[in-house]
Amino acid sequence: MQQSGHTALASQIAKADNHVYIERIKEGPALEWILLSGLTQEECTVIQPSYNWERPGPPLPIQPTEPAQLRQHFAAVHETLLSATKASLETAVKRLEPLIANGATIDRVAR
Repeated sequence: MQQSGHTALASQIAKADNHVYIERIKEGPALEWILLSGLTQEECTVIQPSYNWERPGPPLPIQPTEPAQLRQHFAAVHETLLSATKASLETAVKRLEPLIANGATIDRVAR
């Protein structure tokens, strides 16, 4: 989200609920970003590393192995996304059709 130029939205989400699970997003600006991002909500869910969102208190310090684990996670996600491109595009188009039917222009859909 930040890399696509939506840092204000990412900051807003972080302040409201920094550990929100993507699959639990049902409406609002975050869901709109997902729909227009070129990714499906399921793909965003796969990208999001898991964490213990129910643990109260400040975040734990980063463990020495965490950067390597994240690199491994994102490499696996990259392969998964590549292998599912056609099905994901079909899903994305089905979800964008209502926006287009309601008058969304291509510049709105393809931003």
